[in-house]
Amino acid sequence: MKKKRLFTLIGSICLSLVLAALLIPACAPAAPEEVAEEIAELEDELAASEKKVDALEDEVSDLEKEIAALKKPAKVYRWEPTTWIGAGPQFANLEYLSEYVNKASDGRIVITPSLPGAICPVDQQAEAVGSGLTPAMAPAGTYYGGKIPMTGLYGAGVGLPNYHDFVSAFQVFKDGRVQKILFEEYEKMFNVAAVGEFIGPQDITMGSTVPIDSTDNLKGLKFRCGDEAIAGPLAEFGATTTWIPAAEVYTALATKVFDAFTMGSAADDYALAFHEVTQYWLKSPKLMVLYELPFLVNRDVWNDMPEDLQELVKVAVVAADHRGQLGSEMAIDEAWEAVVDYGIILTTWSEADTQKWVDAQFKWAKSYEDKDPNSAELMNIVREYRIFKGYD
Repeated sequence: MKKKRLFTLIGSICLSLVLAALLIPACAPAAPEEVAEEIAELEDELAASEKKVDALEDEVSDLEKEIAALKKPAKVYRWEPTTWIGAGPQFANLEYLSEYVNKASDGRIVITPSLPGAICPVDQQAEAVGSGLTPAMAPAGTYYGGKIPMTGLYGAGVGLPNYHDFVSAFQVFKDGRVQKILFEEYEKMFNVAAVGEFIGPQDITMGSTVPIDSTDNLKGLKFRCGDEAIAGPLAEFGATTTWIPAAEVYTALATKVFDAFTMGSAADDYALAFHEVTQYWLKSPKLMVLYELPFLVNRDVWNDMPEDLQELVKVAVVAADHRGQLGSEMAIDEAWEAVVDYGIILTTWSEADTQKWVDAQFKWAKSYEDKDPNSAELMNIVREYRIFKGYD
């Protein structure tokens, strides 16, 4: 359209000059002063027209550049995130995130969840993101207690009765101070952006090949255990603990390498068929009340992304998180029904044994408080929150 206007203007100028040339001889001779004035006016008009032509040429050039930019293929970000487990509600968070982002980004981000261990060991997922080996991961927060001490307390929710209290205490209470500290620690230690997190009911159970009716039965048993907040108290009661990846647990239980395991919720454990290689599951107390998976993106990748895609990923993490919380609650209830139908025998500890377990967890947490200022601040906020809620 602008090129057409340009050619039209140029044509008008040329026509004006031709007519002027044709008309001048047909008129009576003009005085030299009149001719000079007319020539000057025509020259001014020509100069103004030439400026318009130059401006239009610049506009045409700009339009051509814009069209070329629009025709250039958009950069596509391809991610293959996973978490510590390849089935159940927590892995479903990543599946939902993928569907949401792939559709909403119109293909500018393509997320395809991978299986744990396919890219890197599950306890090195944050390092893999930071190094650029992979763009994004959702590692188990409790796996990083040895590197970021407060993660063991944060991801375990020590002192919080359920995951709803976790959200209130860590994301809202004191202006979400605890979550801010943790995200800063991830970003400080690794080259990552902590975009958000998936949390929900973990309600960790204990599955075993022998009955464990009280804390007294723990002595001498061999456990597969991956969470320090559980391993610490188990050791306190005389059990031995070893961590192996989730994918290896079924075989280890079937071949009697372990007497028992703690890993995930009833839904996680049922999804991995652990009910097939154990006989007893602890229904109460819950050994750990929640799961917490930070969603980490490589910092260089994150900084390279346009702002609209960054906001899309943030919104998608929140959406997947909320969906996962409700989905986890339902899956846990359904799993308990399923394992009972299968033949699993449920055990329940007394109030006295339950209190022994809670006390052992607080004792374990104290070892972190004494060594790490962030852990001390976290537990102080937990205590303040418990008072605020009337728990103490």
